[in-house]
Amino acid sequence: MHACQGLNKMLRRAACVVDLGLLGMALRAMPAVAAPFAYVTNLTPYNNVKGLDTATNTVVATVPVGVQPLWVATTPDGAHVYVTNASGTVSVLDAVTNTVVATVPVGNSPVGVAGSPLIYGDLGQSPTVS
Repeated sequence: MHACQGLNKMLRRAACVVDLGLLGMALRAMPAVAAPFAYVTNLTPYNNVKGLDTATNTVVATVPVGVQPLWVATTPDGAHVYVTNASGTVSVLDAVTNTVVATVPVGNSPVGVAGSPLIYGDLGQSPTVS
């Protein structure tokens, strides 16, 4: 392998990490809302998501999810909530029943979830976007 090819590969990986980091910072400033609820993660030892009624500002649901939940996003229609877990999974919640309807393995330590279609970022051993 030519030295420049190795450098290019490292620069592409670094750019991916920077892009995901910037995406993460932008997303952290945005609340995850599935009307009329907002969702907040609680890290270890709790490992859950709290559903808040935005009309009354009260906790209406506590949903157990994977280890160290960090990021939350809702689908545009508000039907589902996606929660990244440092354990390498994404928990999919039904926003009506406030229950986990699926757990999706996505790779080491997903650091963000955004958009429609939903995009997951992984900054583990091999940075990827799923």
